[in-house]
Amino acid sequence: MAKTLMMPKMGFDMEQGKIVRWLKQEGDAVERGEKVVEIETEKVTIEVENFDDGILHTIVAQAGEEVPVGQPIAVVAQPGEDVDLAALNITVSTAPATEPAAAEAAASNGAAVEAPAQETAPAAPAGRVRASPLARRLAAEYGLDLASITGSGPLGRIERRDVEAARAAPPAAPPAPVAPAPLPAPAVAAAAGPEYEDIEPNRMRTAIARAMTMSKPGAPHFYVTVPIDMGATMALRKQLAALAPDESAQPSLNDMVIAGVARTLRNVPDLNAWFIDGKVRRFRRVHVGVAVSLDDGLVVPVVHDTDTKSVYQLAAETKALIERTRSGRNRPEDFEGSTFTISNMGALTRDVEEFSAIINPPQAAILAVAASIRQPVVRDDQIVIADIMRVTLSVDHRVGDGAKAVAFLAELKRIMENPLLLLDLDLARTPA
Repeated sequence: MAKTLMMPKMGFDMEQGKIVRWLKQEGDAVERGEKVVEIETEKVTIEVENFDDGILHTIVAQAGEEVPVGQPIAVVAQPGEDVDLAALNITVSTAPATEPAAAEAAASNGAAVEAPAQETAPAAPAGRVRASPLARRLAAEYGLDLASITGSGPLGRIERRDVEAARAAPPAAPPAPVAPAPLPAPAVAAAAGPEYEDIEPNRMRTAIARAMTMSKPGAPHFYVTVPIDMGATMALRKQLAALAPDESAQPSLNDMVIAGVARTLRNVPDLNAWFIDGKVRRFRRVHVGVAVSLDDGLVVPVVHDTDTKSVYQLAAETKALIERTRSGRNRPEDFEGSTFTISNMGALTRDVEEFSAIINPPQAAILAVAASIRQPVVRDDQIVIADIMRVTLSVDHRVGDGAKAVAFLAELKRIMENPLLLLDLDLARTPA
């Protein structure tokens, strides 16, 4: 029986997605779980999997089209099945689009490929290059200047294939050496030109701005900060890394924090919640979102059922999740269902001693994690050196108050300063 492949919802605030390219063509056999289409959201580019075995009968939305969430993008049928598209309420798009795979195939066969007519659209702002988020990340990784790359996407947009082709091209000959110019005289006046530059935000920054603006005015935040002595956790992390079954399972300090937060939410579940439609939705399962920094902003992929996984499992899964995110190979489920978020700026720099984060709506709280810094502290009236990490909890006051924030942070501090609790050992049970 024919089934419709819909535009998936990849994130709470996603309203539509853009078809980047089809990985399969009409008439191709497709298997359940096989990647069939590449879709770009406002934040990431994701390869979407097929849901059933069959034949890709009809491509409803062509490359370059933007489709609302929940609308059909393709029809998958069984071999030889007669499909009535009208009965499925499907109208196939007639917008002209040249599929990259078809164009490449024609070129490889020696056939001439006629360039599609140029679409009429507003030009990109001066000085800004049209490029997909993945193309920008790859260009930065390869050290390529986007302005020197010719785009093959809609409206001349630079796609991943353009960056890869530019990387494979032979380097240009270096310019002939010239005699050094004499040193200029010391400047005595301000440099010519404007004092600032107005930069048009891209789609990712626009989406982040919309989400954070919705959160900050709409969610009455309050903040609570506590210091945590991370000495015991850091020592345990080194031991676990030495005993890890493989390199992927070697935990980072961030993995230890994720494990601690997950166990805290399991023990103190009040903030494992959303505020949505005027109600508090408290979750029984713990799904921790981990803020990942990309060139264009932050995205928050999710580690599902975080509290049920060992430190080794979390380390391997988080590494794979972050790698998929930074390479633009996420799956739709990577961004679904987060119940709580961690923003660890300490993983980026040791210069940040404390900061606060804005809640990711509709979640009820977010934890800002700063760097672990060696500093003097007072213990038993003695000054000693300790590894102190300050964490700041931002809470939606409609969901929790100061008492709930303190309960969460007290439990997190207890776990991180007694890190054997991260191993889920029943310390009260001893051999007879």
